[in-house]
Amino acid sequence: MIIKREEKKKLEEIKKPTVIAGFVGVGNVGKMTLDYLASELKAEKILEIYTDYLPHIIFLNNNGKFTLPKIEFYKKRIKKRDFLLVTSSTQPAEEKKSYKFSMLIFKEVLRCNPKEIITVGGYGVQKPQDPPRVYGITNSRALKIKFSKKGVVFDPERIGTVVGAAGLLVGYADLEGIPSICLLGETSLEIGLKAVKAVLSVLDRVYGFGINFGRIDRDIELQEKQLKESKLMEEMRKRAEIEKFFVDLFERERKRKLRPPYFI
Repeated sequence: MIIKREEKKKLEEIKKPTVIAGFVGVGNVGKMTLDYLASELKAEKILEIYTDYLPHIIFLNNNGKFTLPKIEFYKKRIKKRDFLLVTSSTQPAEEKKSYKFSMLIFKEVLRCNPKEIITVGGYGVQKPQDPPRVYGITNSRALKIKFSKKGVVFDPERIGTVVGAAGLLVGYADLEGIPSICLLGETSLEIGLKAVKAVLSVLDRVYGFGINFGRIDRDIELQEKQLKESKLMEEMRKRAEIEKFFVDLFERERKRKLRPPYFI
C-alpha cells in the first residue's frame, strides 16, 4: 500500500528513458551506485513514494531529524537522452513484500515507456580482483554485446540467482519484452566502494556520463586507511593477548618455584 506519494513532475513527461535502479543489498553496491550517480549527474528528484512494503523503521541523521524509508525517482537528460534513476532507503526482506515492492516500482517505470531497464547490485566473493569484475545477466543480445565491449563478464553458471528488487525488476521487464540487464560488482566488504566504482565506470563508458571519480576515489582511500588501521589494531590486540599469556605463564612458573615444600 502507498502511504504517501509526492510527485514533482509527471513520469509521462519522460520519453523512453533508460532506467537505472539500485537498492540496498550485498556490499550496498546497488544503493551506493545510484546515490553517487544521482549526485554526480546532478539529477532532479521527481518522485518520492512512502509505502508499507518497506521495513517498519525510521532513519535519523546527525541533527536528530528523522524520515520514513522511501522510494526515490530521479530524472536526467544527457545528449538528448532521458535517464530515470530509481533507488530506495532500504528494501523488504520478506519475499511477498519484495514482489509487491518491485512491482510498485515497475508499474511506475512503465508509465514512461522505458527503452531499457538496468539494475545494479553486489556479488559476494572472498577475494575480488582489483579492480573488481562486473558480471551481467541480460535478456537482450544487443545489451550483451554493448556491455561486453565495456568489460562486463557474462557467466550464468557463476551467478545462478539474483535476490531482491535487482533481480525481480529485470524479471518483470523480461515478461513485458523490455530489454534489461542486471550488473553485479564483486565485493568482499560490507561496503563495497571499489565495486561501486567498477559499476559506475561501466555505465560511464557505455553512456558517456562524464563522471568525475574524484569523490569516490577519496572515499575508497579513506576506507582502505580505516581497514588498515582496523587490521593493525586487531594484530596489536592479538599480540598483546599472546604477550599476556606468556607473562602469566612465567609468573605462575616463578611462583611455583618459590613455593616452600609441603613435605619434610
